[in-house]
Amino acid sequence: MLTATGKIVSDHQVEVSTKVSGQIVALYFEQGDRVEQGQLLAKIEDVNYRARRDEAIAILERSKANSDYHKINYERVANLYRDAKVSAIELAEAKRATEESAATVDAAAAALEYAQKALDDCLVLAPISGIVLERSVEVGDFVAAEAGHGANANAQFAVIADMGKLRVEIDVSELDIARLRKDMPCTITPDAYKDRSYKGHVMWIDPGANYSKATVQVKVRIDDPDDYLRVQGSAQVVFQNSNSSTDTPVPADHSNETHP
Repeated sequence: MLTATGKIVSDHQVEVSTKVSGQIVALYFEQGDRVEQGQLLAKIEDVNYRARRDEAIAILERSKANSDYHKINYERVANLYRDAKVSAIELAEAKRATEESAATVDAAAAALEYAQKALDDCLVLAPISGIVLERSVEVGDFVAAEAGHGANANAQFAVIADMGKLRVEIDVSELDIARLRKDMPCTITPDAYKDRSYKGHVMWIDPGANYSKATVQVKVRIDDPDDYLRVQGSAQVVFQNSNSSTDTPVPADHSNETHP
């Protein structure tokens, strides 16, 4: 009943960026690779971050030792105070030193946690499972967290798209939008593989419109996507009347095809 062309989009597309600044010493992925969530993608030089972590460990140990001393000293002063051998101000001073040392331990523990996190972030991991659409770094490149350390420094490593949830976004003329409804069955044919077709349905019709184009955006869910579909590629969508005999289109049999 209606045919339109749109862009194939992933529901979940992530830009992988560094959390720490440094030089890339190793890369473990290429554009087009399929990666799993948590997979190691790259390593950033960690010499400085490891030294800061070790320093934080030493500071924490010193703080704990100091705190233990003040606890014992407070108990000693408290016993003397009960025997009226020291003044109240000496007891208060011992208590203050004990509380300050305990707070120093907490601060040192927090600093260690921060230093350990920075060290861990030298290993860049895949945040989601999917296909690497772009790789924008090479070994030896300097990357900067939060756009720091130089205007020419790069923060983005890659773009990963989850290929399990794909849709087609289409701009439909306002004159035709009344003919569509949510869950209407569709057949999707990608421009890259015109001999293939996929079942789909209307998942969303924009409640607003684009005044300058006189169009309304429609999103069509691809029910069973596969590796033949290309994110950001074009696809033709045929919207079907539910009363039509073609209500549930069946994709062509491609069981004998060779995977690209």
